Formats: sequence, structure tokens, C-alpha cells
Amino acid sequence: MPDVIVRALVLALALAGAPAHALDYRITGVNGALRDNVRAYLGAPPKEGAAVARALEGARSRTVEALQALGHYRPSIELHYLGADGQPLGVGAAPAEVARLEVHIDAGERVHLGEVQLLLTGDASDDEALMRVVEGTSLVPGTPLDHGQYTAFKRELQTLARARGYLDGRFEAHSLRVDPSEGLAEVTLHFASGARYRFGAISHNEDRLDRARFEALLPFASGDAYDEGKLQELGSRLRATGLFGGVSVVPQPERTSGQRVPVQVELVPAPRHSLELGVGFSTDTRGRLSALWRSPRLNKAGHSQETRLRWSPVNPAGSTVYRIPLGARLRDSVQLRASLEDNRYGDLDSRQGVAGVRYERAREVWITSVGVRALHEDWSVLQETFAADYLLPGLTLSRRSRQGSVVDPTSGLSQFYSVEAASEDIGSASDLLRLYGNWRWIGSPGGPHRLVGRLELGALLGSSEPPLALPPSLGFFAGGDQSVRGYDYQSIGQEVVLLRSAGPVSVTAGGDRLVTGSLEYQRYLSDSWRVALFADAGDAFLDDNPDLKVGAGVGIHFLTPVGALKFEVANSVSEANPDWRIHINIGAEL
Repeated sequence: MPDVIVRALVLALALAGAPAHALDYRITGVNGALRDNVRAYLGAPPKEGAAVARALEGARSRTVEALQALGHYRPSIELHYLGADGQPLGVGAAPAEVARLEVHIDAGERVHLGEVQLLLTGDASDDEALMRVVEGTSLVPGTPLDHGQYTAFKRELQTLARARGYLDGRFEAHSLRVDPSEGLAEVTLHFASGARYRFGAISHNEDRLDRARFEALLPFASGDAYDEGKLQELGSRLRATGLFGGVSVVPQPERTSGQRVPVQVELVPAPRHSLELGVGFSTDTRGRLSALWRSPRLNKAGHSQETRLRWSPVNPAGSTVYRIPLGARLRDSVQLRASLEDNRYGDLDSRQGVAGVRYERAREVWITSVGVRALHEDWSVLQETFAADYLLPGLTLSRRSRQGSVVDPTSGLSQFYSVEAASEDIGSASDLLRLYGNWRWIGSPGGPHRLVGRLELGALLGSSEPPLALPPSLGFFAGGDQSVRGYDYQSIGQEVVLLRSAGPVSVTAGGDRLVTGSLEYQRYLSDSWRVALFADAGDAFLDDNPDLKVGAGVGIHFLTPVGALKFEVANSVSEANPDWRIHINIGAEL
């Protein structure tokens, strides 16, 4: 009986009501990408009788398509039907009897690319970005044929051309011809870009944003070459001002005139005032409540304020910042700052009040801040109290880069540097120079793996004050969720012995040197869960005598819209018979 009649009868039997069951696939003779592609073309194993029949009837043609997609045009394919008992079945077996389909493949020689003709004409022939795509293509004579690479190259070229303003661009010729007998394929692609369009009129709907300030924010002007990247940059600049609750930059190609594309910017003003309430927890500061009051635009000059209140048993604090923007682009500002904060450093309980002024300059990569702050701090230990006043001019530099989402980047680097100085000649309790640096790094070597590193260095120079006479906020401490896990929050410092009537008492005060480091391996279990293995080390010490404390542990992280919720357990490797400590916190790593 002809093959086609047999297949028709098989399908008819299934449609007539063959019982439902799942069909199992087994693919042999090929591995890696070839086997994965065959399995993808065959699809998920069917469970319903008619679907099983269709799968069996189309298995050979789908396998051929899967192999041809990766350049194998002369394969040998054998199909075998097996029953539930593992015994072979004949070709005419009813679908209800087939429990497994075995596909044995001899892929044969792979077709390679022969002649490749890639032609770019029109204005795009002088466009470096498009020429880099053409010159960097994997469609090179002698390479194995992969239909996916051919399709991806066409899509990449078309997408980039449109993004760069070649709105009339099209392929005048596109073909992939395969000669299986010769084992060669020929590629012909001719992309005619036409003229590059330009930006037309640029308008916005927000009356409170004057034209001069709006134009200063523009990364392009009417008449410049069209580039979607510039539109995205404009959106980022407008959002960075903090003046708008919504920003939409919309090109209008349907209104193009004379090869000029008008751009409409839709702006939704931010509320004059907003209040955000929050609840959180970490083992460093325990439970906390927070309130944030923002006023993004207090007047026509763009002044703004931000007031934050945070309560926790360990570290209650309040702060306010008044910003005065400078320059038309609003990226630079003068900031008036004030804060009041309680904190616990080692065995010292501290209350500090700060008032200061700062000039902040933001550029594409670095944020630079120069300012001066007045610090008044009271602290106590074992019912002995201290107080000091400092005037601290200083400089900070910070930079942050990342790839991927804000809350779970695939890679990134955060850098922060600060320098502060004090002198008795300008009203400070003592002379000092305080240096501090912090680095955080994230890398993804591939697959479900992720690495996170952290390094922190600090030094206090020129101070003649003994540890207990130095304000705790100016000294250095280590330990806790963001430092050395396995140790309590800011519990690592310089040990100082005090003589009391009951005998000597050892307390932890601040060191004048700081070094901490961390290396963490993370493995994703799913899109929302990952496990972690980490080791931390560090010390806060006097002069050049570190005694590194080492902590190690494991954790499980759940990814939320505001960052990873981390539950971790760690203990000290440096101490004898240490207790395990639990560390819980939530937030973005960069």
C-alpha cells in the first residue's frame, strides 16, 4: 500500500477517537544544537489522540526542516514506533498504540557558505554604524550555513537602518540559494537605504517649561540626522530633572515633510508635593518605618526639597535637602542639607547633628560634589559622655554603571570616593584627614551563575585623639549585613580597655583604618529565586595592625520589584565556637 495512504489511514483512526496518551520522543545520532533544534521543531510531546497522529505524520518533514535550518541538507532519517512495553510497532500501527517515537539521524555533511554578496547603497554606504554591522557579519565564505544567522543579519540591518533614519530603506535583492550536491550556499543581499531623514520641528506640551530650558536639554536640533538613540537620551534627560511624572518622546513619521520627521514630547508634570510611606526590616537596624516628602518644583526657578524621616530601634534619623538647580539643563545644583541621627557604633551610642552646603556637578559618567558640613556629635560609653564639634570641607566622586535591570543587573560597577578634612584653626576639635573608598562589582559568567564582589577601604590621618575621644561617625567600624556577615552591625572596631572600680572593661571604639572585602557566588533557581555562597573579611583597626575577621555563610534570595529580599546565615571563621547569625535585608546591590 502506498505510504501516503497509510499515513492518511493513521490520521483517520486518530480523529475517529483514539484514546488520549502522551507521546515520548527519543532523538539519537545527533547532539548539542542539532538535537535541540530537532526537538524544538517536533514540539512538546502531544497528549491528545488526534495531536499524536498529526505529530507522527509530520515527524519526518519537521526533522528535515530542523536539520536544514542548521545547514544539513542530505541527512538520513529513520523513524521507529514503540509501544508502551518498548516493543517495535509496524508503520501502520494506530496512534493509540504508539508510546514512543524514536528518531535516528545521520546528519551528513554540513553545507558551507560559498559566494557572499553584501551590498549597501544610498546614504547608508557612508554610515559607520551600519558599515560595522556589515563588516562584522558572520556570513563569511567558508563558514557553516545557519539560516538563523542569515535571518538575524537581515533583521539587524533593517532595524538599525530605521533607527538611524533610513525610513525608505529596503532589500532590493535578498536570497539564500543552496546546492546540496555541491555542499555550498550562495548569499545575495542588496540593501538600498535611500536618503537619511532628519529631525523636523520639536515641540512639547508643558507650558511651565520655558523654551530656552527645553532646548538646553535637547541632545539634537531640528535639521540634525535622525537617530532614535537621541530620542531616548532626551527622554532620560527630561526624567532626570525630576520635574515630570511622565515623559513620552514620540517621533511622527506619518507627518514627515521634505524628509524631516517632527518630534512631539508629551510631558506630565510631577505632583507639587508627594508623600511616600514605607515599612522595612534588616538585621542591622531591625524593623523600620519611613516617610518621604518630596516637592520637585517649588517655584519657576526649579527649586525642590526632599525631607526623609526614618525610625528604627538602632538608627532613627531625619534629613532634609533643599536643591537650587544651576544651568539650563538642571544637572548641577547647590544643596542645603541638614540631618539629625542616632546610631550605635560598637559599644558607643551616638547622636549627631549636621548642617551643610554642597555643590553637585553631574556629568554623563561621574557625579562630583564639593561642600562643607558642620558636625556636632554627642556620644557615650559606660555612662561616660563626650561631645565634639567639627567643620569638615570635603569632596566626593561617584560613578555607577550597570547592564540589565536596576534591581537585578547582569553586570555593573559602583564606585564611591570621599575626602574630608578638619583643622583646629577653623573651629574643629582636632586636625584630621579622612579618606574613604567603596567599590561594588557584579558579573555574570554565563548560564545561571552570578558573581558579586565588594571592597571597602578607609583611613583617618593626622588625628591625635584617642579612640574614645573621636566622634564615632568619623572613625571606622565593620560588621553586619553590608560589611562582614557573621558579625553584628558595626561590632568590629578597636578594642579599648577602661579601668573601672569593678575591674578593667573592654569596649569597642572606632579604628583609624578600615578594610573589608566580600566575594559571593549566586546561582539562579528560577527567575525569582537564587541561592548564594559567600565569604567576607575585614577589620577596623589602629595604625597598621589589622586582625582580619572572616565570616562565611549561605543564603537564599527572592527577587522583588525593589531588589532582592535576602535571608542569609553566617558565622565567624575567625572565632572559636562561634554562633550562627541570621542576616535579613532587602534592596538593590548597586
